Amino acid sequence: MSDNVIPAPLSRIPGTSQAKEKNSKDLKTLTYPQLLEIKDRQSHFLSFKKRLHQLPDKGKRLQESYDKLLAEIRRRDEVEEATRMLSGLNIVEKGKIALNNLEWNGRNTDEGAHVDDILDSDDEVEMDPLRIIAQGTMHEKKVKVIPPPTSLITADDLADIEEFKKPTDSPDSALAGHSDTSSLPAEIVEIDASQVAAKLSKELPPDQHALYLIDKTETNVNTPREKFMPFRTTKSNVHDPDKERVRKKGKHWEITAATPPLIQHKEAQLVPLAESAALQMDYMQRVKEVRIQQAEQRLARLKDSRLGLGLPEESIVKTKDSFRNYRDP
Repeated sequence: MSDNVIPAPLSRIPGTSQAKEKNSKDLKTLTYPQLLEIKDRQSHFLSFKKRLHQLPDKGKRLQESYDKLLAEIRRRDEVEEATRMLSGLNIVEKGKIALNNLEWNGRNTDEGAHVDDILDSDDEVEMDPLRIIAQGTMHEKKVKVIPPPTSLITADDLADIEEFKKPTDSPDSALAGHSDTSSLPAEIVEIDASQVAAKLSKELPPDQHALYLIDKTETNVNTPREKFMPFRTTKSNVHDPDKERVRKKGKHWEITAATPPLIQHKEAQLVPLAESAALQMDYMQRVKEVRIQQAEQRLARLKDSRLGLGLPEESIVKTKDSFRNYRDP
């Protein structure tokens, strides 16, 4: 009976793994940031040991996937390091200094030129800890000598001032030490009157700037500006009624649509406030009287019209044709 049992067909291709990774991605097609993100997520999952033991495979497939991911990241790091080292062989970009280091030292960079541990300047001066503790914490007092500011008055100026203080050789100073009865004869000086007159007659040439100032301040004095008048149209007041009448006198205007009208009223006059109030009251009184007169006239006309209403006289009615032929077809 057991010999006649036919085994079930294989559901897989021989030589392939039985478990299919349907949801797994090709790690070679992913970018480096994506690999790091998947690594963080899977490491977070692997940290829950209790949950992993509850799975059927005890988290074996997840651990294998994590190992493959680490291997891919490690491979890419090695490729990046090799690329960086090979790019360092291009010494043309680094210049002549790198070429000399490679020629004489066998290295691309001068390791002695760049020291990571830079000693402080204080360590070179003093290294004894007791001496350092015994030093004061305050800074040393520094005295800075500021030079005095340069004076605007020099020694030559002071000498000139002293000379000015000395008495001058005037006629009064010459006679200061002598009395009126001095025995010394007076010195007679001869003066040429023609030379003195010639010097006085010579006039200095006029200063053009002085003439300009005199002409500006005294000769051509600007007239003050006229005060603004709201009832005047222009500054020259060309529309003054009196000027209009004089200008139009003797002229024959052609009467057209553009002919300006004749002046009928005088120019506006300025009156005090009290006089203006009196004129206003007089005007209102006149208007009131005119209105009363007009009302009386209207009442009289209305009364006359009411008295005129009534039937016509019989003699007038009988003379009309409509009275004799009343509704005659």
